[in-house]
Amino acid sequence: MKRNFLYQFVLLTAALALSSCSGYWYNPGGGTGGGGTPPPPPTATLNLTLQDAPPANTSILSFKLAITGVTLTPTAGAAVNLTPSPSPYVVELTRLASDSAFLGSFTVPAGSYSSITVAVANPDITFVNQTAGTVSGCLTNSVCEITPSAAGNLTVSTAPFPLTLSASGQSGLALDFHLNNALTATNGNLGVDFTAAGVLTAATLPRTGTPTGTLDLLEDFTGTVTAVSASSITVQSGTRGTLTGALNSSTVYRDPLGTCPALDSAPSREILSWSP
Repeated sequence: MKRNFLYQFVLLTAALALSSCSGYWYNPGGGTGGGGTPPPPPTATLNLTLQDAPPANTSILSFKLAITGVTLTPTAGAAVNLTPSPSPYVVELTRLASDSAFLGSFTVPAGSYSSITVAVANPDITFVNQTAGTVSGCLTNSVCEITPSAAGNLTVSTAPFPLTLSASGQSGLALDFHLNNALTATNGNLGVDFTAAGVLTAATLPRTGTPTGTLDLLEDFTGTVTAVSASSITVQSGTRGTLTGALNSSTVYRDPLGTCPALDSAPSREILSWSP
């Protein structure tokens, strides 16, 4: 009888030891869950676009810039790094005075964010020297290209920040580059100062006046069709990333050169232009 009692006691002790190792996860909504891996934290989708405020009183023909990274800073917790595709993401800012560049759609932890930082580098400027003197080695009435050695981190922490991204929600943020604030002219040299005030601002999307169901306006997106289905088309640009658009009965195809035997969405067709 004593042996049986001892045997049952050992089994009970072992069962208690195993149950203590299984663990519990805490549910902030109340109560505890079973053992094992806790559920993943809720996420949100953030869509980023980039515009350039039209420069005034300048003769800039082209201003190329490389975006090397984007960082969201939460009000609490670790920073969230976003990687545009392609990386680095090269934009030509003078084209963005009336257009937007799509930086990407990113899945991020839901919550409140206090700021966004955009890392930029490698400015490439083409301009016309309309002054009476030489500018950065460029003679009067000449068109010249310069590549100032400049890089920096542009941070926006004012409105619309703090920004709250709701779980499972879709949000849009427009970044606006102010070229006039970044350009410098010192001792006959044209340069770039990314540390100057007001170089980058931000606004939530969609903007006032945007058609219903539209996030932002993207024009002149040129690229290669990489995937086509009955309901969508994907276009890959060499410098502006990838866009996927919905196809439906209202989709319009334009073939100004008449090179397509049929205007349909078959993968073998060359779609020169499409507007959903």
